[in-house]
Amino acid sequence: MAAAAPAVNVNSGNNLTDIIERNRESVRTRRYETIGKMLNIMLGPDDSAEYMRGGDAHARVSRLSKVQGIQIDWGQDRGPVLAWAPGRSNCTFPFGIDAPPRIKNPLNHIEKTNNTISQNLEDYASGFIAGRDGSKFLVLQPVLYIGVWPFGVPSLFTVLGHPDQFGKYPALLINTKKREGHIVGGILELTTSRAGSSSVPWNRR
Repeated sequence: MAAAAPAVNVNSGNNLTDIIERNRESVRTRRYETIGKMLNIMLGPDDSAEYMRGGDAHARVSRLSKVQGIQIDWGQDRGPVLAWAPGRSNCTFPFGIDAPPRIKNPLNHIEKTNNTISQNLEDYASGFIAGRDGSKFLVLQPVLYIGVWPFGVPSLFTVLGHPDQFGKYPALLINTKKREGHIVGGILELTTSRAGSSSVPWNRR
């Protein structure tokens, strides 16, 4: 991502640094409620995202979005554990979260290839926010859908993202160097239903 990527306010009416610190404390004291493994996350279009600035990020994301929407996959083997923070107003990753792995190219069946591709989080980021300790988190927004593999339940769960009273959707904050992540803002709804069709951001231009 370009060095000039802006800091962004993803949670009007709340202090993000306080939320991060509270989530960290809930992990330290084990006061969280496990949901399951996060398999994938679906984002909606965001005009401030890196892929909207053109260049290589636009080319990479636009090709993939035509077949799978704005989606990032961790898969069952690499999926991080997702948990409710106290109060169920946001989520955290109590055992950390790594950068997403390389995946089989979703376009293989179209392009008649058999290769894998990397998933660069910076391609999808809308900027960054800083924690109280100076740590920087990439901001991926808006979060519309999270696929979850729950423990001990023979089905898949979905966490849906909805706007709050300020019109803000949830956002994924992730610092892969420290393996730390949080999903904050908006309204999160745990359900067994699946999300609807994906939107392609550049069709709006």
